[in-house]
Amino acid sequence: MILLFAGDAMTQVARPWFVYSETGSPILLGLTISATMLPLLVLSPVAGALADRFPKQRNLLVCIGSQVVINSIIAVDIWAGTVVWWHVLVAGVPQGVVMSFITPARRAIIADLVDQGHILNAVSLNTGTLNLSRMIAPAIGGFIIALLGIGAGYATISGLYVFALLLMLRVPSIRPEGRVLGESVVQAMGQGFVYVKRTPVVANLLFVGLIATIFGQPIQQLLPLFTEDVLDVGPEGLGVLSSLVGLGAFTAAMTSASLGDFRHKGWLLLLYTALMGAAIVLFSVSKVYALSLILGIPLGFGSSGRLSVNLAVLQAYSAPEMRGRVMALYNMQGGLMPAVILPVSALAGTVGAPVTMASLGLVVLVFGLANIAFNRQLRKLA
Repeated sequence: MILLFAGDAMTQVARPWFVYSETGSPILLGLTISATMLPLLVLSPVAGALADRFPKQRNLLVCIGSQVVINSIIAVDIWAGTVVWWHVLVAGVPQGVVMSFITPARRAIIADLVDQGHILNAVSLNTGTLNLSRMIAPAIGGFIIALLGIGAGYATISGLYVFALLLMLRVPSIRPEGRVLGESVVQAMGQGFVYVKRTPVVANLLFVGLIATIFGQPIQQLLPLFTEDVLDVGPEGLGVLSSLVGLGAFTAAMTSASLGDFRHKGWLLLLYTALMGAAIVLFSVSKVYALSLILGIPLGFGSSGRLSVNLAVLQAYSAPEMRGRVMALYNMQGGLMPAVILPVSALAGTVGAPVTMASLGLVVLVFGLANIAFNRQLRKLA
């Protein structure tokens, strides 16, 4: 997972930086990000049904192998001198398709490998590997791009996926529970929606994730706007900033992992959510790079802590045979990002990135505080 997440983290530096440096357009930057996220909305229900239908390790092998091929093609395109910015945009579509299938499987496989009492620890450790990669990989990727070029960056990404593929072969292949013979994929998808509708606590947790994703995630996706236009630093500066966000996120994940079977997960989830919103607001108004680096730590801390607890509680309160589909519905939230990223990008180009992102962060902060005050069902989750 460290290698897999490192490849993802480097891609999130390389793709937006290349497009924005070539075009200088916030709209095209938003379009590039949206091209990757849109498949999540369309394909996540199918991916969840397949995650509950076939061994998740097998799904992961196919997906990681696909990432090797896609990133290798981009690297060759760059080295051949034929690359144009829209090639990266187009390549984002199959990458988004792969991520639609890989995310539910990699999240749901955790509960297959540990008992329920260790789910928070395991999910937090897995999120910790994600954030350890975010802490190290973006800075490395930024310096590789600055020193050796974007082609070397994509070649490095492809190499990371190759090693992740080899290590995934050592993960056990476990048959899913509760599979009904003769059940079609469409029927399995429908059962996932019905299950969430009939399980209020799962629906409530998904809604918390939805608000945090829609209003909180754009700050990570639009960091190139801040580094280029507000902070005036290059790809290496973007990489270091992303790494500091990763440091805060890694710290939050390790903090959550150290709590064991913590009995107040609902409170923890809402406090992390409120912290995430407050950190976004503070980060958005900073115009000094050194201060932004410092603020990146609580930004990552709140975001990662919220994610770790949200996913852990979702898995704990979901039936084992439904976890892949529940994780897929959570994953669909990323597919809604194009509906947010494009207008956010347009607004940032008009009124500026700081005002735009401060407004979004304020929504997350108010949402977290309102749930702390009034949502007893979430507060009492153990």
